[in-house]
Amino acid sequence: MALFKGTVEQLAKIDEEKGKSSDCRLYVLFLNKRDLFEQKIESGIDLRDYFEEFGGVAGDSRAAAAFIKDLFIVGLPADVAARVVCHYSVAVDTKNTKIVFDDVVNSDILYRFANS
Repeated sequence: MALFKGTVEQLAKIDEEKGKSSDCRLYVLFLNKRDLFEQKIESGIDLRDYFEEFGGVAGDSRAAAAFIKDLFIVGLPADVAARVVCHYSVAVDTKNTKIVFDDVVNSDILYRFANS
């Protein structure tokens, strides 16, 4: 999480030094091993055992995944956090990997077009 935040902050600093607006920058967060994560959460692993602040229901893998995503985003400036796109992936699923890759490319193109 610190690496992601540090990377985002460093990119913003580089943009600022170059006099560029970082408003056109889209940040992509890949959370891999979705299948294993869902399996563990749905089999009874309670995220509250590891994160007391997790307010979701035990066994709810969607709430657990959203919570993990939020851990990466918390503390980022609101304008930056709004530009973080999260993809939950299963890297061994080549069809899913291609879909995710295409989504990222299309999201970036659309974002840049809308904000140019």
